[in-house]
Amino acid sequence: MKRWVGRWIMFVGATHCVFGAFVFFEPLSGILRDGLWNAVSGYPGRPLAFWFELLGILMVLFGATIDQLEKNQQAIPRYIAVGFAFLTALAIVAIPASGGWLMLPSAVGLFLEKADVPGQNGR
Repeated sequence: MKRWVGRWIMFVGATHCVFGAFVFFEPLSGILRDGLWNAVSGYPGRPLAFWFELLGILMVLFGATIDQLEKNQQAIPRYIAVGFAFLTALAIVAIPASGGWLMLPSAVGLFLEKADVPGQNGR
């Protein structure tokens, strides 16, 4: 199967970060201007901007991990597919008018990958 799931997650995460850099330019600039240390709490808009960017970075790292598993043709642990599907569903239900829908193809794709199911293959 072609490698695409991890790359799609990385794309969504990078897009999340770039979009956030534009939308949250002022709060993020304030965080950097104040030197990062204790520059988030107590400032309007900064916590949302910080967590928005942090989520994007985590998505890129998660996608890179999935891509590495795909590259090596290793099984994706089933709990990863289930957990990612849950987070995707939560994002879509909580904020339907958001980019959460962009995670749906990769959530489905994780289930289509070769799965590591406990009890199979002598495990």
